[in-house]
Amino acid sequence: STMISPPEPIEEIVRQVDRIWEKNLKDNPDFIPILDNKVDPFEDIEIFKLTMDNLAIAPPPRKWLIDDFIPQGIVGGVVAQGGTGKSFFALQLCSSVACGFMLYNKWSIGNRGKVVYITGEETSEEVIRRMYYLNRNLPDNYRQAIVDNLHIISFADKYYPFVKKDRNGNIVITPLVEKLTEKLLLAIKDPINLIFVDPISRFRDGEENDNTAGTRFVQALQQIRKGLNDDNTLLCAHHGNKGSGLGHGHHQNDSRGASSVVDGMRFMLKMSSVSDTNQMKLFGSAKTQDERYVDLTVIKTNYTKKLDPIYLKVEEQGILKPVTNLVGMHLDFMILEEIKDSPTSKSNFKTLHSGKDGRYGLAEKELVKKLEELESRRLIKIPHHKNMKITDKGKEFISSGKLQANKDE
Repeated sequence: STMISPPEPIEEIVRQVDRIWEKNLKDNPDFIPILDNKVDPFEDIEIFKLTMDNLAIAPPPRKWLIDDFIPQGIVGGVVAQGGTGKSFFALQLCSSVACGFMLYNKWSIGNRGKVVYITGEETSEEVIRRMYYLNRNLPDNYRQAIVDNLHIISFADKYYPFVKKDRNGNIVITPLVEKLTEKLLLAIKDPINLIFVDPISRFRDGEENDNTAGTRFVQALQQIRKGLNDDNTLLCAHHGNKGSGLGHGHHQNDSRGASSVVDGMRFMLKMSSVSDTNQMKLFGSAKTQDERYVDLTVIKTNYTKKLDPIYLKVEEQGILKPVTNLVGMHLDFMILEEIKDSPTSKSNFKTLHSGKDGRYGLAEKELVKKLEELESRRLIKIPHHKNMKITDKGKEFISSGKLQANKDE
């Protein structure tokens, strides 16, 4: 005869039903249930009031992943066109957080610890290759900290979207998000300080320009971040649109696809190749395969003032190194050298060298402004209708520049 099992305890039945219900809501975020009047849909929502202490006592200092640069406990990203160097930037950032070494000799690490780098494009072998070139010159104690703290997940040649369309055409968060979070918590016992997802295009499904899909993807990232710990920072790499690398300024809408992706993030950087004209203007060199620069700019921040861009030189193997020379200094040296070696009037100098195809890549007004700036710094004299002359201070300036160039070499 067939044995009939006794029913599960009521507590277990309630637990299983709740779990099925929660999964349904997670998979169908647009679903609005018809609720019984006895059910409180906002049971987990806290309504709080300010206290006098909130207004009279200063709050605790803000926590930083990178001091005064990237806040702790947010979802943010970096946008750049393909081939600019965003993956190398991501790995350098991950290395710095893992070992505590300053990022580009400029920013100290506010929250050193465990890091997870998730790539959807590169194999683990390629990531290891890049990590070697990035960190081979670090002292052993820093490299050991990277070995201890940095974890790599490669989804190259695999398809694991964080969001996708369901059978009804709704964009939903996939079970992968929860499973990934669980796997990380099981594999890494200490709190994870940083996750970097590179790039987001490999982890999302649906129409790239769909703002609903973009919002849902950011919610998936927020779910991963929050599922790990409150202080975790999650950053991601995002491709720029076709016009983002043309040197027309830096804007939030430089990212490719739906604007809701950037709108939903709290912090956004942009990395751009320095144009031929600006490279000549800033560094006094023509843009070649062996002589390339990128700039790194904050285009969105809800927590800090926007910082001046920093310039990075693309070195061997794609490594990004901060520019040690003061930006624009090369241009000063070049103009002073030209005036010293081939004296001419201000008017003639302007005629000979202005224009984007000119020696300095400066328009006529910009070149005149630069000459007047050099005069105001007492590096040159500009007599009326006579040849310009280098001052003794200008000669000292040229000599100091040559000395610095020899040190850099």
